[in-house]
This record gives sequence, C-alpha cells and structure tokens, in this order.
Amino acid sequence: MNKEELFLSDFNKMLELRRALGKLNRRAHLPDYHYTEILCISLIGTLPEANVTKLSEASYMTRGGISKTIKKLINYGVVESYQKPENKKEIYFELTDKGKEIFTKNEQFTEAQEDIYKSVFNELAEEEKNSVIKFLKTLEIRLMEEIDKSELLNEEFENE
Repeated sequence: MNKEELFLSDFNKMLELRRALGKLNRRAHLPDYHYTEILCISLIGTLPEANVTKLSEASYMTRGGISKTIKKLINYGVVESYQKPENKKEIYFELTDKGKEIFTKNEQFTEAQEDIYKSVFNELAEEEKNSVIKFLKTLEIRLMEEIDKSELLNEEFENE
C-alpha cells in the first residue's frame, strides 16, 4: 500500500471511529433522539435568533429537512417557536427547559470527545501541528468548493 492509499484508509477509519464514538455517546446519553435532532438542538442552543435559514446554513441541511426536524422537536416539547413583535413574518426557535437539558448533555459528551482529539494533537511537535492545521484548512476549502458546485448544479436543475 502506497502512502496515499494508507492515508485514505487511515483517514476513513478515523472518521468512522469518530462517528461510532459519537453514536455510542448519543445512544448512552440521548437514546430517544436522532443525530439531526441533536444537531438542531445544539444549533438552536448556540445560534442567536435561530430560524430555518440560519439552521439550514449552519447544518448544511435543506430548509425542508430543517423544517421537518423542527416540527418533531416542537412535538417532543424540546423546542418552541416565537416571533418578534416588530416582525410577525419571521419565525425563530428557542429551547425549552427539556431542550436545554438535552443541549447540556450533548455539550458534555462533545467536550469529552474533543478532549481526546486535543490530547493527541498536543502530543505533536509544533511543526507537525502546523502541517495538520494546514492540511485540514486546505481540505475544508476543497470540500466547500465541491459543496458550492453541488448547490449551483441543484439550482440549475430546479430552474429547468
């Protein structure tokens, strides 16, 4: 196996392990909620004046997907909607007390998971840290370019 193949194999393994650990934590701490529901709860808990547009942009989910998830969360009693008196057109979302509990639990196991990454990162030499940061930034830019192309293609198909 050459270095490129080894990198891809190890990178994919790492992503799968990260996903599996997150799934195990969600099952252990928040078994009644799906990933997208927890993601929306987390975003509503952190974004000021969360609405469908902001949630869609922050999660890379469609507005329809966000709306469907929000309806479920409202039915579960973890999210409620509100409008500002000066703007009756826009609908915003906030967490109920139950939603805040879920948000806090999710934050706790997310922090624990991040501590693992930090401890491994801190074992690296300064030059290695810089290389890792540069690689991840470059990868992020390329992936965002692909997402942007995809959105352009989707808009073209919708307009046909």
